[in-house]
Amino acid sequence: MTVCELKKGEEATVKEVSLPKDLKERLRALGIAEGATVRVLKIYFRRTFLVSSPESKAALSKEVAAGISVEAL
Repeated sequence: MTVCELKKGEEATVKEVSLPKDLKERLRALGIAEGATVRVLKIYFRRTFLVSSPESKAALSKEVAAGISVEAL
C-alpha cells in the first residue's frame, strides 16, 4: 500500500521510501521516513496529498506519494 491509497484522515506507518536519494533526504528532513507515522490531512483532486508527520506537514505530488510504502494503522 502507498500514501496514494490512503483516505483523508487515515494514519499509517512508513515502511519504505522508494524515491531518488535527494528527494528521500528531503522527506526525511520533514519527518517522513521509515518507521514514521503519517496522516493524510487532505487530498486535492487525487493528485496532491497534504500529509502530516510528527515533525511537519507536507504537500506531496501523486508521483511522490506513490513512492512511499506504508502500512495502515
